Amino acid sequence: MARSLALALYLLVAGRRGSEPEPLRGERPAGTLLWMHIGAGSGRKRLAQLARRLAELRPGLSFLVTAEGPETPDAGGFPAATAADRQPPERTPAITAFLDHWRPDLALFAGASLPPALLAEAHGRAIPLVLADIRIPDMTGYECFCRVLEYRPNVPVIFMTGFGYDPGHSIVKARQNGLQAVLFKPFRAHQLLDELEKALTRPTQTPVATAAESPPGGGTASAV
Repeated sequence: MARSLALALYLLVAGRRGSEPEPLRGERPAGTLLWMHIGAGSGRKRLAQLARRLAELRPGLSFLVTAEGPETPDAGGFPAATAADRQPPERTPAITAFLDHWRPDLALFAGASLPPALLAEAHGRAIPLVLADIRIPDMTGYECFCRVLEYRPNVPVIFMTGFGYDPGHSIVKARQNGLQAVLFKPFRAHQLLDELEKALTRPTQTPVATAAESPPGGGTASAV
């Protein structure tokens, strides 16, 4: 799927925007670094819970937390020594400095926001994970699926859902176009890791995008 004209123009503008002084950043944690981004509408506590379970299952895994907005998020509840930073503005110089400093090995995005310039630069560096909430006000799960493929054609995609009923037929339509797997909540962290490892160890070695859907009204379903 070719990159849309609108996205190409957006990235062109992002590349021409001026720079600003870079914030002071801590040292990058050692080892494999999982970058977890808390987007609009996502739950910090749930991501912290998932991070703790992942740390138990994968000793030595380090974490970086960013959040929607100009402030550095609170990393309370995340594993010890989790680094925190603010989301870089949608300007190529700021994004480049952010990724050069942290050098994340995986990126997990939660919530309704997908910052285009940030995702495009991460794609260019082959950072291999995107987590997006497919139940958002102006986009169906299938539309989210197509948008992810716009950034990364042929990427394996995994859906996570707390619904037994799929009124928009997002899962059916996405399966017809290459959806890799569906995880129904509640499930255990090792099930998610198993699906991610299957996708990441394929011969193509393409990054994996995970689309997560929350229960109505926020619900209580958990990914661990």
